[in-house]
Amino acid sequence: MKVRTVVLALLTIVMGVVAYTTTDPQMLMSPSSIMILTWVGTVVLAGLLVMDLVGFSLTSIVDDYSTRDLLMLAALITVGGIIKAFWGQGRVFVEAATGPYGASIYGGGFVLWGVLANHVVRKPLVGTISMVLGGIIEILVGNPFGLPVLLFNAWEGLGPDIAYLTFRQKRYDMFVGMLGGVFSSLIGLVYGWVYFGIGALTPTAGILFIITSIIGGLLGGAGGYLVGEALERFGVRRAAAVVIEG
Repeated sequence: MKVRTVVLALLTIVMGVVAYTTTDPQMLMSPSSIMILTWVGTVVLAGLLVMDLVGFSLTSIVDDYSTRDLLMLAALITVGGIIKAFWGQGRVFVEAATGPYGASIYGGGFVLWGVLANHVVRKPLVGTISMVLGGIIEILVGNPFGLPVLLFNAWEGLGPDIAYLTFRQKRYDMFVGMLGGVFSSLIGLVYGWVYFGIGALTPTAGILFIITSIIGGLLGGAGGYLVGEALERFGVRRAAAVVIEG
């Protein structure tokens, strides 16, 4: 194993421990800046570790971003951030009407954007990048959940990134998109199990919550794939390239 891999693994563990110890479950809706930074840092380091394990070079990835990629990324950050802010407003009403189970399925609408970023831009970690930066737009527009949105966006983007990296950025079919959605749901469940008290639910309620969360991830992953395919059929990728070349 490479020294770099070991260092990244140790940094990820240390940052994760710091994030865990600085998190107060009673302050989740009004977290400190230290809590946000340490959790986002943990997600970023975990992403870098996955990239290193599958053989991607961070330098080559940065150099590989074309002007078109950057334009598409900027568009996804802006448009996605605005839409997710209003989607977040809708989640409040859905949860009030259906409870946490309906809200967890509805949450697939957030996961969709991380899958879409991977499908359209097709660069490692683009899901995490677009989601976290889009989270800033969400907060500015008026997402009802405040600063924790940055953390939620981080794992909603990291899940698809891990899925596509697992196949070395060579498969962009619906299966990988849905797998990315499930990964996002599973990461979110780990966090929720520790800090939102999911582990305190009855076995039946806990299993139902896990199932509905995975369903939301599957729907979000499929939705991201389908939207990406629709955009490509309308010539989004080709049109962007023509504008740049012209």
